[in-house]
Amino acid sequence: MAKLIKTYKNFYTRPNDFDSMDKIRPTAILDLFQGIATDHANDIGLGYEDLKAKNIAWILAKQKYVLLHDSDMYDIFDATTYPLPAGRIEYDRCYELKSNKGMLHVIGISRWCLVDFTTHRITREKAEYNGQCIEDNNGLEFDKDLVKMNDLNDFTLKCEYHVNYSDLDHYHHMNNTKYGDVIINAIDKNLRIKEFEIIYSHECVEGDDILVYTKEEDDIIYVFGQIKSSNLISFKSKLKVERI
Repeated sequence: MAKLIKTYKNFYTRPNDFDSMDKIRPTAILDLFQGIATDHANDIGLGYEDLKAKNIAWILAKQKYVLLHDSDMYDIFDATTYPLPAGRIEYDRCYELKSNKGMLHVIGISRWCLVDFTTHRITREKAEYNGQCIEDNNGLEFDKDLVKMNDLNDFTLKCEYHVNYSDLDHYHHMNNTKYGDVIINAIDKNLRIKEFEIIYSHECVEGDDILVYTKEEDDIIYVFGQIKSSNLISFKSKLKVERI
């Protein structure tokens, strides 16, 4: 049985992948993860159209990455992705970004669930992998305490973000990658993000305003987004940072 792993050759970083301080933007990494995950899902018969025919769809619950080495503009990478063995209702997928010189720059993991296409509720219907899953998660684990954090009393309001049409995906919700820009707009520009973790709690739609709050604890920053009209938590993020 073939291993369910695929490497995409010769990705390169573009100028708009970096901020004004020449740090790679979280959105650039999340966008690459999303692109190769989507392509690989299509390859193994579990893509958008494959699942839509069964009235189910993937939904991204959370993701995390660790920046091991900095990147420069026009660096060339090989990007690898593979699914881990399926859980009860969760499907984890791993990522590696490696330079063409063999240096590992980024490792990441994402957690997906299946939802009913009509109701958007999580379903217990299974996605069957036709191949051998790899069991190596590169030592990445999601922070279980982040899930439990819901009190904004110790947080400081930093900014507000308005969701526009250009932020939407084909489900008409704010694209998961866009939250990376929301987050960096709420923290000091002189900080480099070494570890990034995000939980997607409630989907945002066009016209929503997101209140963005932060709390700092040494080299850890928590960033939460609250939908202004409903007070629902949209996302919860934990960053490990260093000052540059």
